[in-house]
Amino acid sequence: MIQNDVSLALYPPISAIVRDMLKETRDRKEVDYSWAAPLLERTIDADRKVRVICVGAGFSGIGASIHLREHIRDIDFQIYEAADDVGGVWHHNRYAGAACDIPAHSYQYSFCQNTQWSEFYAPGLEIHRYLKRVVDHYKLQSLIKLRHRVVGAEWSQDRGKWLVRVLDLDKNEEKVDEAEYFLYATGLLSKPKWPTIAGRERFRGILHHSANWDAAKEEAQEGFSWKDKRVAVIGVGSSAIQIMPQMQRKAKHVTNFVRSRTWISSTFASAFLERLNEGAGASNHVFSPEERKSFTNEEFYSQFRRELERGLNAVHKITEQGQPLQLEARRIIEEKMLEKLASKPEIADKLIPDFPVACKRLTPGPGYLESLTADNVEFCSQELASFTEKGLMTADGRELEFDAIICATGFVSYIHYSTPHFRINTRRKDVSAVPSFPIYGSNHINLQDMWATDVKQYLAVCVPQMPNLYVIIEHSNSLDIAATYLFDSFPILSVQSGVGSGSLLILMEQQIAYVTKCIQKCIREGYKSIVVKDDAVESFLQYADNYFDRTVYSGNCKSWYKNGASGKAKIRTLWPGSCLHGYTALRHPRWEDFEYERAEDYDHRMAWLGNGDVRPDLDRVFYLDEIWAMHKDHPMFND
Repeated sequence: MIQNDVSLALYPPISAIVRDMLKETRDRKEVDYSWAAPLLERTIDADRKVRVICVGAGFSGIGASIHLREHIRDIDFQIYEAADDVGGVWHHNRYAGAACDIPAHSYQYSFCQNTQWSEFYAPGLEIHRYLKRVVDHYKLQSLIKLRHRVVGAEWSQDRGKWLVRVLDLDKNEEKVDEAEYFLYATGLLSKPKWPTIAGRERFRGILHHSANWDAAKEEAQEGFSWKDKRVAVIGVGSSAIQIMPQMQRKAKHVTNFVRSRTWISSTFASAFLERLNEGAGASNHVFSPEERKSFTNEEFYSQFRRELERGLNAVHKITEQGQPLQLEARRIIEEKMLEKLASKPEIADKLIPDFPVACKRLTPGPGYLESLTADNVEFCSQELASFTEKGLMTADGRELEFDAIICATGFVSYIHYSTPHFRINTRRKDVSAVPSFPIYGSNHINLQDMWATDVKQYLAVCVPQMPNLYVIIEHSNSLDIAATYLFDSFPILSVQSGVGSGSLLILMEQQIAYVTKCIQKCIREGYKSIVVKDDAVESFLQYADNYFDRTVYSGNCKSWYKNGASGKAKIRTLWPGSCLHGYTALRHPRWEDFEYERAEDYDHRMAWLGNGDVRPDLDRVFYLDEIWAMHKDHPMFND
């Protein structure tokens, strides 16, 4: 019997025998088994090299590159990003006041946490720096090609690969890359959507769009000042609501053009914020050196984040029609809006909606309503007819002169683009979540055409007729697509992947984990492709429609939540349930909802069992670690 205090090193004969046996296994030469029934000469757990192409280097693309490379041993991962830097929405949006309206400690990767945020609601530039730091930490630079725009993709059934056309924007050269798996993680919050007002080119003053305006760079110019500027801000979406207080404090006079009614709430997690500030009234909280030091204590930080996210996830019932929480929220928000607009009640009459709170994305607006009541601000609900050389012309013929016009009017969700090899129908309107480039799946079906009328997808990840293609969220909670001013149509974020409450990034990470499991299954079981069944897609969309019928999202409001402008339009942006519901639903794939095609060398359903062995480099007792990890409190009888 081997006693506890006796080292196994005292038994060299046993160790030597095992060592020799393992060496013999590794060095084993090929044996002729032609006389026997055929087997696939590979171990059951052998790696199969796969390549993944991802479009977009925002939160989704960066997160996917980290997770897939950590969980798939032999993977080649390539990200193409059209911009000149990583960061997605946080690279493109640098307007004055750009920030996240979700607490910073909840708006980050769960696997790569920054405890040292400067403020409770982090400014956009700090979030961008965080993403660049993540890229540096995981050494992802070699995986990312900047200023490379994907302009087309086509599935090759014979080869089991996606053929992806990529344009090098610096060289103006196009090439074809290929991969077994294709991740569409572009998001929709980068290409400015200008208001549909005639004559924009005639305006002779400063013209900005919130999606491509670097305010800090402009203000750094010698002699520049907003103090003598008359400024127009068009829009009342999240960008406009963040810009207005900044301009009100800096500019000589500001006019906010608003055509849509909207609910303006206090900040998300405001109760938590009040506790940090030891009282109400503050719109943010700057963490002191002492507070930031306390976050370096792992136990304290864990409790802080748990309590913060527990609160964010507790308000889901506000989205359900007739719920006491929904009715109480409406009462409180309306009361607060009336209170803040008391000196200009005519604004409240034009701004407060008749649709339920959260019918379209509830927008926290610290300082916005207060800015509307300032002496140097005018609120204008008059329709705009055109730009002029000196400013803007209203529909009733009144010309208003401005030194600067800021268009906070959202983002293009469909980019008209053509190359020598692909030509997109430029007469097509901006529609829903339609991709900016053609994606041809099985039977040469173009995803652009499929999604032109309805965004057909499954569990916010998979698309019918698109083998080995996955869609992942790329969106900021704070930067809404729709500025709700002069829109012909309302674009959609992604595919049933946003959340009305909680932090979007938690659901995004679970999407990535889901994609990983799909790829792992194909590697493990020898499948060339996996694609969701059409009837599973229809069943999911029917469930989503039934669910949203009972929510405030289906109310009579114009919203980018909807695949259409108002009323009973299909809701194809949000997950049909709470954030926690989505996280749970994506935990375990329903493999029966998919169709599979075997790889050529897997000629029967049990070929994946291989040659009856496992990898020779594997620890021969790997199962003990797995068992002990599952049973951490397992007893040990030592008497």
